[in-house]
Amino acid sequence: MIAKPEHLVNTPCGGEPTNPDPAPLDPFYGARNL
Repeated sequence: MIAKPEHLVNTPCGGEPTNPDPAPLDPFYGARNL
């Protein structure tokens, strides 16, 4: 998975479900939350 900038953490990407728990200070949250 590609790490998404914090403003895209809750954005669906390629069919990914939106993430209900944003990490505003961690831009790599998406990459860690596989």
